[in-house]
Amino acid sequence: MLIYLDTNVYQRPFNDQTQSRIRREALAFIEILAAVESKQTELLGSEILEFEIEQIPEKELRARVKSYLKLCAQILHATEQQLKIAQQLENECGFKGRDALHIAAACAGKASYFVTCDERIVRHLACGRDVTRENGFAVELMRPEQFIARLKTDKEK
Repeated sequence: MLIYLDTNVYQRPFNDQTQSRIRREALAFIEILAAVESKQTELLGSEILEFEIEQIPEKELRARVKSYLKLCAQILHATEQQLKIAQQLENECGFKGRDALHIAAACAGKASYFVTCDERIVRHLACGRDVTRENGFAVELMRPEQFIARLKTDKEK
């Protein structure tokens, strides 16, 4: 199973853990890493993911987040197909440029899941799902805790 994590998921352990939602998402990220290390799932990275991580102003934080990319089974390089899907996601769902590129990278890389903590994306998950399916992709968009719940359900089957 191949999954794509949005940049904000990789950063969750370094955010303010006094907020319960952030703490739950950080814990879910740690469970995702454990699933990757146990070969239960694989991570897909992308050029837009690398670009955003390089934009993290704090050097130490950037290095720590960047270290997670070493766990990616592959890094997707931008394609025309990705750009086309991203434009459609922008036009039809109102996703911002980088957000659309992340979702499109998950599609182009044939990920099963796109996992995000971004509320702007979460508000439009249904539209994103519809557009990706219209383009022949089966990527599911969800929050980190939803992915962990799905992973546990799949494991029990």
